[in-house]
Amino acid sequence: MPSPFESLAGDEWESLAPAVRLAHSVPLIASGTLCVKYGANCLIRFIKLPPVGDSVQTSLKVEQTARGVLWTRNFGGTILKSVFKLRGHEIHECAGLFRLGYRLIVQDGTVTHRHIGTWFLGIPIPKGLGPQVKGFVSSGSDIASWRVDVKIWHFLLGPICHYEGEMRAE
Repeated sequence: MPSPFESLAGDEWESLAPAVRLAHSVPLIASGTLCVKYGANCLIRFIKLPPVGDSVQTSLKVEQTARGVLWTRNFGGTILKSVFKLRGHEIHECAGLFRLGYRLIVQDGTVTHRHIGTWFLGIPIPKGLGPQVKGFVSSGSDIASWRVDVKIWHFLLGPICHYEGEMRAE
């Protein structure tokens, strides 16, 4: 059974770099080091985010469950879980009371996760009021490694969190 990312990418899946396909495979276990930064707004401390640091040890476990594809991320001891599932031509990430919708943009062997909407308790949040997320995945230093670059921001709070670095399949 293909991963929801492979299903969504369709014919473009094969045009992705092997490491980028690996980063979106199920099951997957990976680890790496990420640089994590926060924005300056003091309200950010009330949101569960990865710890700040230039070298945050990070692990990722991806597995198929009855609810969808579960991603368990451990950012330096802070565990964040979310479930991904297909919804038409979009992939949705469910994390707690929130659901984030993305479209995959495949270009030059890379993938951009373009944020298209946010829901709270199933209710759509107007685009300008919800957080904005953009994720980018590209090839890393070898065939089993990939680079991630994720930015989260809000029009009132400004930058919330930015993490980037290299992950490697184990």
